[in-house]
Amino acid sequence: MPLRHVLIATAALMLPLGAGPATAETSVRAEVRDTLREALLADPEASAARVEADHRKIHEELLDIAGRLGPGRPTYHRALRLHRLLHRHYLRSYHEEADGLRQLLERGEYNCLSATVFYGLAARALGYDVRVLELPGHLLLELGIGSRWVRVETTSVRGFDREGNVAVMPSSDGGGGTAYLLLPGHDRAAGRDGYRRVTLEKAVGFFWLNAAWRSFDRGETVAAATSAAEALRFLHDEPMDGDVQRVFARAFREEYEAGRFDEAYRIATIELLEFPTETTPRDRLFAAGMKRVEDACDDGDPASGAAIAEQVAALSGPTRETGRFERRAWPLIAAAAVRLEDWDLARRAAAHYERVEPDPAEARRLAQWVDERMQRQSDAGRAFGGRIFDLCPG
Repeated sequence: MPLRHVLIATAALMLPLGAGPATAETSVRAEVRDTLREALLADPEASAARVEADHRKIHEELLDIAGRLGPGRPTYHRALRLHRLLHRHYLRSYHEEADGLRQLLERGEYNCLSATVFYGLAARALGYDVRVLELPGHLLLELGIGSRWVRVETTSVRGFDREGNVAVMPSSDGGGGTAYLLLPGHDRAAGRDGYRRVTLEKAVGFFWLNAAWRSFDRGETVAAATSAAEALRFLHDEPMDGDVQRVFARAFREEYEAGRFDEAYRIATIELLEFPTETTPRDRLFAAGMKRVEDACDDGDPASGAAIAEQVAALSGPTRETGRFERRAWPLIAAAAVRLEDWDLARRAAAHYERVEPDPAEARRLAQWVDERMQRQSDAGRAFGGRIFDLCPG
């Protein structure tokens, strides 16, 4: 069971969170905790126990932040106090790789992703409307204060209420760095300032995208594909499919070109489940599936080849491309089954081929060949048995 499912199932069993000021407790709303939990789940090293411990600790810190600032309306001055407090006690050291909330919590290390999400959680707990500004490679935060939105470069001590486009290169105070791992220059629907605005909840998808790219550094291509699919849970209605598809393309290519067809097949399956109507994921599934069928037949295991062919057909659906795949796969399976004298499987493979082959004469030819080979083997067996009987002493 995926880790997030385990956590959802056990969330109701959690002990009450640590005590804090009554006004702070009521200000930390349920959606803050949900976003926090999802962000923690994106850590590739997360365990159920560790996520729950971190969730509890960060929630306690949010209560403490609210308690330090005291009750009040979401004003400009109060937001500026929050900015200074966060940089004094939490956002202490910029590191490009520090996109996890655990690093921020334990060591004060952060980048634009972790700082923006943590800052957003704290601000929303105080009653501010928040939204994330996304530019490929960098994130900022906007706070709703009255009738205006105040832009915040969360990685910089001097980043509160920054007008216009802000620099994304590290500044002298260690902030303003680029650490959200997407390649720049992608075509995005954005505002006039070049940024695309997403909710804090959707920003969790960037944790998963970063996790996907970093999986490649560890040689974990299937994990990269899985993380990319998780990112789509949050960004599915945003024009960011291309970023996710680049992960799938690289993961598949690395495994397929290395001849690791089982892994390539798993990646293609994950991608097709996310993009069921697109041609490329289906073609990748066919390519890896056919290699697996060929290997199974060459290894003397046509039953596994048949199972793979049936699974590919079920995943890809009744399309013309599926028919082409099956017309290649089932004759191979039939031939391998004949070599092993597995006549039931050979006949089943011929029947599958007859179903997908548009030329009736061609379809009958495979079935007739299977029947002829089976009959020849049966005749040879009877003849051999008779000779054995004739040689026995009377």
